[in-house]
Amino acid sequence: MCFKSSLIVSRCADKAVVLAKQLLGVNFSLIYEFTEDVFSDGFSARSLALREGREEVAVSSLCRAFRGGFSQQALNRFCAKNLQNQQAQLLVVDGLDGASLDLVRVSALMGVSSLLILNEPSEPLESLDQDTLRWIEEAFKQCSAIVASKDVLALWGDLAVHTQAFNSLESALESKSLWYQAVEKQSFNYSHYEFCLRDHPLLVRMQQPDVRHFVGCQRVLDLGCGAGIFVDLLKREGINATGVERDPVIAAYGRGLGVDIVTADALAYLESTNDRFDGIYCSHFVEHLPFELVQKLITLLANCLEEGGRLIMTFPDPESIRSQLLGFWRDPEHVRFYHPELVTAVAQSTMLSLEWSSYEEQPHDVTGFPVMPEPITIPPVDMPAESSAQQSLKERILSKLGIMSVAAYQQKESYWQAMAAQQREVLTKLQDRTDRLWEVNKTWAWNDNVTLKFRKRTAQN
Repeated sequence: MCFKSSLIVSRCADKAVVLAKQLLGVNFSLIYEFTEDVFSDGFSARSLALREGREEVAVSSLCRAFRGGFSQQALNRFCAKNLQNQQAQLLVVDGLDGASLDLVRVSALMGVSSLLILNEPSEPLESLDQDTLRWIEEAFKQCSAIVASKDVLALWGDLAVHTQAFNSLESALESKSLWYQAVEKQSFNYSHYEFCLRDHPLLVRMQQPDVRHFVGCQRVLDLGCGAGIFVDLLKREGINATGVERDPVIAAYGRGLGVDIVTADALAYLESTNDRFDGIYCSHFVEHLPFELVQKLITLLANCLEEGGRLIMTFPDPESIRSQLLGFWRDPEHVRFYHPELVTAVAQSTMLSLEWSSYEEQPHDVTGFPVMPEPITIPPVDMPAESSAQQSLKERILSKLGIMSVAAYQQKESYWQAMAAQQREVLTKLQDRTDRLWEVNKTWAWNDNVTLKFRKRTAQN
């Protein structure tokens, strides 16, 4: 079977070329390599080059090992982006490691067939925990077909028994019954677009600190949980948690990874449920709502909390320049920014009391700085004039010999001291401007997000 377009993911550019010739059609390659470098922007992978027919990506070596959870999924957004941009009908994953493990699930989410060319396990399977083995098995189940020799297949044991395996790429391509029926993708799909933006390992690191707020909770709700990253983090800490996600595709993706997710509209769920929670996590949800619905949301959240229960709300800081310029408006469903003081005021009008605010821990001083500062002007220091008429015979003789008299030396010394004082004045003024400019520049270092912790008051309070 010949596909109109295919995406090949491989660590070897030469191997990708060979595969492209076998696949025919129009092919695009995603070539990645692991690096020990730490990316300054916090992402787990970075595009190095975009050439004709391929993109080269550097991936953090932390994502190499097999590990259950979202922390290894460095290639997901690059895979989703290229599947979408190339309108690919087939994904070919050449080799399996921590970074490429989830790609077949991404292709299934986007309705694209996937073929996995298996290599030998990079780690002994007996050394992996049950959670990781389950993730690997789920990846095999989502895959349309596997290409591997009998010897390699045997090394993966029972993990691959649910997927049809072939000993060559040619024989796999001939089995037409394996593939999704090609569908022309014409309309915009928010789920697919979202996956093009999400760096799951980065989100894991961003949300990990919020787990501490729910230590000791018996039942936590994550409202608008997406793929369930935070639910998974809580689960790993032994905290019982359930997520609510309205997008059925994203919810199904998370459930396929073992995350407990209910598919429902968030507000409708809060209105209809009889369950009560001692912890609720509401991360990056309010910015998707107009103000009247934010008021309704917070009232419903308070109603669903047990007395003494905790509510954690995280959302973009409207005073963050980076949020305003770099990220917020990429999401077509973002409605507006909300200031933490406004959200706090709404929450405190219910039965909620503010216990902690990340906004209060970081100064938000705004320093003015003129666009065109006035030039620094320093009065010139006059050079002492040399008058041979006033020089004594002794001074004139010393001058001819190139020797400076005491009086002349004192004049020069006075001049250079004045020049040094002038330079110190200039440096002081420049340092003052630098300090003021640094205060302005600090606004770029303000946190992108705000986290608020509320506690539901008891009836006595």
